[in-house]
Amino acid sequence: MPKLIKIATKDIAYAGVPQEVTIIFNMGLLDEDTRISWAGIRLYSLRPCKKEILISKTNIFDSGLLEAGVYRRKKNLTISNRVVPTIVDRDITYFVRGSLTIKRKDGSEENFFDDKKIEILPTDKPEKKARPVSLQIKNIKVESDKDLYKEGEIIKLTYEVDDVEKLIIRLIKDFDISCSCPDYKKCIYIKPKPSKVLLTKNLKNPPSSDSIKLKIPNSLESSHSWKWIGSSKSYFEYSIGDKISYKIEILAINTKKEELNVQIPIIIIKEPKEEIFMGEKEKFGSKPFEKVFSPDKIHISQCEVKGNKINFKMKNKSNKDLEGVSITIKGIQETLFETPSWVVGKKNWKAGETIDVLYEGHTENIENYQFLIETNSGIRVKKILKF
Repeated sequence: MPKLIKIATKDIAYAGVPQEVTIIFNMGLLDEDTRISWAGIRLYSLRPCKKEILISKTNIFDSGLLEAGVYRRKKNLTISNRVVPTIVDRDITYFVRGSLTIKRKDGSEENFFDDKKIEILPTDKPEKKARPVSLQIKNIKVESDKDLYKEGEIIKLTYEVDDVEKLIIRLIKDFDISCSCPDYKKCIYIKPKPSKVLLTKNLKNPPSSDSIKLKIPNSLESSHSWKWIGSSKSYFEYSIGDKISYKIEILAINTKKEELNVQIPIIIIKEPKEEIFMGEKEKFGSKPFEKVFSPDKIHISQCEVKGNKINFKMKNKSNKDLEGVSITIKGIQETLFETPSWVVGKKNWKAGETIDVLYEGHTENIENYQFLIETNSGIRVKKILKF
């Protein structure tokens, strides 16, 4: 069944890298010119409570009037490098939503949307350098040549002990997820997650000095501390965070059955998929492709002003028919102030044709009008008309 709105984007996105999204508005399904209040693309996160939270958005159309027809746009959706990557088993997931709000004749509004789940992967690289570790407490001393490891790598510890009859060495993973909002001072949907013991070695009657080797398991999460905090006024009180840390715990039990616990923090890193990430960064790190079209091919002349309405004559001076045309207009007052933008959509704009474009936000003290003309084929032209 045809849909009024449809989006398409890749399944994988990267924190800090814009995501290209194609959105199609099939206004022909309505069989009449349609007033709209807003159209665009939003990125949402589903929090542990399953409620949506807006992460970012990209406007496509503001208020205006669209002819019945098909309008196709490609836009970049900003993804902050502060966004917590997708972690399914801790209920941090994302989806992209294409939205269209239609204003009915009775003044009511109706919303249409299309959703697509995406997985956001991390792109940050650890900036820390490996450092040697040396720790001595009472009758135990532990040393290692570094504190930074890759998954699958061997950890080598050297130790010295005195009067110890048992050594227990553990590799431990700690979890810390946070989510805050105005609804709950403390999120009731996040349950404390106990530390996980990944490896254990038991040594009975250990020699006074020796070395121990531990192999880090494969497929571990990297050490990280991510936190997203809302930047818009509506979301200042919202945040999502996730932290993973690792440590080596050494428990020494002496002949008197007394216990001494030593903990050494370590960092585990995973190399990002460079060949995939760099390809995406090069492709989507800039604006979507814009078809070359000379601004001189569009001619604009001022026409009659009636109250808050002004009609412009616009001519397509090119030799090409244009499809799915949107003309976004706004006025500039005293250099600093803008009037509300208004979009006019045309199903087709034939070569050589002059059309009437009505702007419904005219006011006094306008210095110039700015026009943004976009089409289904990727043409994007800016024009200015002094008033």
